[in-house]
Amino acid sequence: MDRIVLARRGLDMFDSQPRAPPAPARAGAIIEPVPAKVPWLPATLPPGARPERCPRCGRQALIPWTLRRDDRTKTVLRTWVCTECQLTVERPEPE
Repeated sequence: MDRIVLARRGLDMFDSQPRAPPAPARAGAIIEPVPAKVPWLPATLPPGARPERCPRCGRQALIPWTLRRDDRTKTVLRTWVCTECQLTVERPEPE
């Protein structure tokens, strides 16, 4: 029995499942993929927020987010997050 092969689609009559064409290579891409935003960090400025300028992206989007106490030094640290680029910065918080 002769085999019929459709080369353009990669389909063989004797294959149980058709094969998808290979994905295009990303090498040499002009625009690199953007990392996804972390879901537990804010993506928008909350109402009433007083943002500061982000050191990475330069936008007025750096807001105070969480507090934690350093186990070793016992100082209180505030995590600031940029709602645009998702940068996080820890700063000591006055007690």
